[in-house]
Amino acid sequence: MRTRRWAALFLGLSLGVLLLSPPLATPSQAAGTPVIIEFRIKICPYCYQMAQILGDIERQYSGQISVQYYTMDTDEPMFKQYRVSLVPTIVILSPSGSEVYRHEGVVPKDAMVRTLKGLNYIRD
Repeated sequence: MRTRRWAALFLGLSLGVLLLSPPLATPSQAAGTPVIIEFRIKICPYCYQMAQILGDIERQYSGQISVQYYTMDTDEPMFKQYRVSLVPTIVILSPSGSEVYRHEGVVPKDAMVRTLKGLNYIRD
């Protein structure tokens, strides 16, 4: 009888933790807007170079695309969720939130623009 009480208590606590835990984070998206995610670390010069390229693209194609940045120091669950092991890693999500493109390393601006145009996510 005592074992059953402990088992019920454990089961109740386990379910409570699962129900009260926040879900895994997902990138926020404006309706119908694709998202570019850059995964990076603070001391990576290539990550900063890629951030400048993505910032330029976001400004140039304002309203057509959004860019989000995740840093290993503060966003480790996102690194695990997207299975990122190298930085910078670029992931493009469709407006519905599914991954449509991934690249590890720096992508030149013209190549990134060509990719986004090829996916029909941006236009001049």
